Amino acid sequence: MRRVRWTATPDRRAAPSWGLVASLAVHVLVGLGLLWAAPVRRPEPRRTPFLEVEILPPAVPGGAPPEARPPVGRPVGPQPPDAPAPTPVPPGAAPGPGGMIAATRMLSARILADPRSREAVKTLSQLSGDDRIDQLCGFEALEQIVAWNGRLHPDRVVSYAIEETRQSGHRLTAEGAAVHAGRRWYRLRFTCDLAPDGSRVVGFAFALGAAIPRRDWESYNLPDEGEAAD
Repeated sequence: MRRVRWTATPDRRAAPSWGLVASLAVHVLVGLGLLWAAPVRRPEPRRTPFLEVEILPPAVPGGAPPEARPPVGRPVGPQPPDAPAPTPVPPGAAPGPGGMIAATRMLSARILADPRSREAVKTLSQLSGDDRIDQLCGFEALEQIVAWNGRLHPDRVVSYAIEETRQSGHRLTAEGAAVHAGRRWYRLRFTCDLAPDGSRVVGFAFALGAAIPRRDWESYNLPDEGEAAD
């Protein structure tokens, strides 16, 4: 099965005009000319990343990852390790079993329904069931993390970084995922439920954990800081 990673590059301009949006889109398309998936723009003016679909090679067998560390109890973000941070929880989300936050409002369907996301929708329609589930759930993870804590700016999720995902019926469980935000990689675990036809996410819960030490990035096949920040 092919491995899939979502990538988002935030557009930091708060409310761009359509002229600026067109100019920026042309610039990004030139830079990504060799990629098979066209960029997609998220409609919210507050945070409008370009999303691209990137197929990752499978992890090299034989190298067992280091033992996973338990998640920390406080939120993390692009800040010094000891800096205090609030613990905001968006409306409709509440901690569930295992300290996971269960969202009652799914976010990926609304983003993908926007006309500017038509290329991403086309790409998803061409993928097999497992790859489609991995992409949709990764996209939902990025959006839910942003909604949970606006101080975080995640741009990549690797659902199988530390441990392979499990699929049962229409549910994907990722106990050893990793998310990149603020030039760091963090442990992430989530469950993601899809509709019977696999067209959309209908349930999602997640817990963000501790920062992954830089010395472990290579063993987990995570891009280094410079590459991940591109």
